[in-house]
Amino acid sequence: MAIRRDGLLTLGLLVAGALGAAAVVGLARGPRVPLAAWPGEGDADLRLAAQLGGPAGAVAVAPPLAYVAVGQRLAVLDVTDPTQPVEIGALTGWPEPAHDLTLDGDRLYAALGESGLAVIDVRAAADPRALGLVDTPWFAHAVAVSDGIAAVADGADGLRLIDLSDPAAARALAVVDTPGDALDVAIEGGVAVVADWGTGLRVVDISEPASAREIGHLDTPGDAAGVALRRGVAYVADRAAGVQVVDLADPARPSLLAHVDTPGTAERVALAPGVAFVADREGGLTVLDVSDPERPARLAGFDAMGAALDVAAAGGRVFVADGGGYANGQPLGGDPDLVENHIWGVEGQAPRANGFAGLRVLDVGVPAAPVELGRYRSPSFVESVWLAGDVAYLADGYAGVVVVDVRDPAAPILLTGVTTGGAAHDLFVDGRWGYVANGPGGLTVLDLVRPAEPRVAATLDTPGEALGVAVAGGFAYVADGPYGVRTVDVSDPTRPREVADVATPGYAWDVVVDGGFAYVADRTGGLRVLSLVDPARPVPAADLERAAIALGVVVRDGLAFVASGPSGLTVVDVSVPASPRLAGQLALPGTMHGLSLVGDRVYAAAGRDGLRVIDVADPAAPREIGVLPLPGVAERIAAGRGHVFVAGEHGGLASVRLAAAEGRRSLFLPSLDRQREGGRP
Repeated sequence: MAIRRDGLLTLGLLVAGALGAAAVVGLARGPRVPLAAWPGEGDADLRLAAQLGGPAGAVAVAPPLAYVAVGQRLAVLDVTDPTQPVEIGALTGWPEPAHDLTLDGDRLYAALGESGLAVIDVRAAADPRALGLVDTPWFAHAVAVSDGIAAVADGADGLRLIDLSDPAAARALAVVDTPGDALDVAIEGGVAVVADWGTGLRVVDISEPASAREIGHLDTPGDAAGVALRRGVAYVADRAAGVQVVDLADPARPSLLAHVDTPGTAERVALAPGVAFVADREGGLTVLDVSDPERPARLAGFDAMGAALDVAAAGGRVFVADGGGYANGQPLGGDPDLVENHIWGVEGQAPRANGFAGLRVLDVGVPAAPVELGRYRSPSFVESVWLAGDVAYLADGYAGVVVVDVRDPAAPILLTGVTTGGAAHDLFVDGRWGYVANGPGGLTVLDLVRPAEPRVAATLDTPGEALGVAVAGGFAYVADGPYGVRTVDVSDPTRPREVADVATPGYAWDVVVDGGFAYVADRTGGLRVLSLVDPARPVPAADLERAAIALGVVVRDGLAFVASGPSGLTVVDVSVPASPRLAGQLALPGTMHGLSLVGDRVYAAAGRDGLRVIDVADPAAPREIGVLPLPGVAERIAAGRGHVFVAGEHGGLASVRLAAAEGRRSLFLPSLDRQREGGRP
């Protein structure tokens, strides 16, 4: 369902004014108007320094370069050697992920959903420059460009034509409303074809752009999501109905030539002579023989990926934007709700666990036998992060544990990864050993004697879903979902053995150890306190169910700070752990997940709201002092090196600088000058 964004333009003007930016572009027909300034420019003390990872949602190719939308940034890859794509440039700070990328000469156009159309100068591949944004009233799903005219598939607003021949300005030409939601567009000659979700294919005469009008349409049996056009034939990615082949010899009377079923959900189509390549979401890449459009046939498929969301073809190769793994049996890359579902219930088992998102490069010199040449890997389903010296370890769901070089937090570098045989939700590093809450795989122990080359040393199955872990005194305490807290003797990390368990009434989600007690975020069970007088046999000491829904907890100086899901932040006095009492609360919109305590500030991973900053100098009256939107669904957080590092499902790793630094792009936030280094305090 589309929702009109009547208030968005006003908000854009307010933000642009606060940042000293140029006016946001309106789309009423009229004179040229300067492009809106790139969002987030200005000075502030809390800054998004870098983002690593996230799902790949769109791709455009001009060999030897590939442009990939990864999370909320653009990655420019050199694919001269297709076996080793190398990132040579990037543009960060996008207000939201891109749904489509289109190249036209030395300019790249990105459809940024509610944020409209981005215009990017890519003359210098190593240093792409944002020229600005063109606001569109609804939701920019896709863009095609011809002769300086951008045709934007703008959701429920239909097809919008914008004159961008002047690189510094934009002028609205026409709007052709469509009865459904315009999701994709392709142009050939003076004709544009629109994949119009709910109503099929719409044909628009754009030979006179200012007087564009619909001249024909053809309903399709599925949900038209993508379209490609070649020599008067349109190929419609019709989601569950596969691919529809439509004859446009008479554009006013399009007719169905044929259709081909695909094993997945057809999202986008790219064409080469005689061949169509389909981004088939959970079905991967599907290759069709369309040498005779009246008799198309499936040639081959390549399904060893998570979610194929976009596809481009050039020079005998195909480039697939892979959104990564699955949540609750659904491919990532769609509505963020799919990603956040597991916060209120355990992840479903993926039918295929392919781990990393990113770009796949395939040789299709023989279309019937596609061969993968190389990959650009992007950690996407990141749920937790632990800092240890120069590296950060990421719990990346079915991809396992990912190792990132963070010596320069503004330029994190992906080093390597190790699969863990389950779904890595959380991790704890204790010297040489790493302990992974591995979902259905239980507890996994990693040998980190070479930090950049982790290896699995041991595993121990647990009866539930291992979601959190803490280690102290030779014991690992595992938050095991419906099976409470499991105590594991890791005095010999290569031979872990379970020695005790404590049932909890809720759903054990997170656990920390402080001063002889374990504090358990038990979701609907609130905060549970376990005595570790005998660390091998924890016993319940107290509880505070008023801290529900408890998803994360940090403890310091007799205070427990609890991330209470949709209820905000709860502060609990645990100076007498056996008698916890409520000390303070702060109700906030959205959900609170993981927490990190730096000085008298709590940094909260706040789901789709990104990063929240809360002043707890007075624990009885915590107050929010800032919000920084971040990619994906922020889950857990760690502090160190003057930054906080936020793990985001469907968002990768975000590095947020805490101290002022001239020249970095940022959003608003007040001064934050108190810091404490640490793994995940």
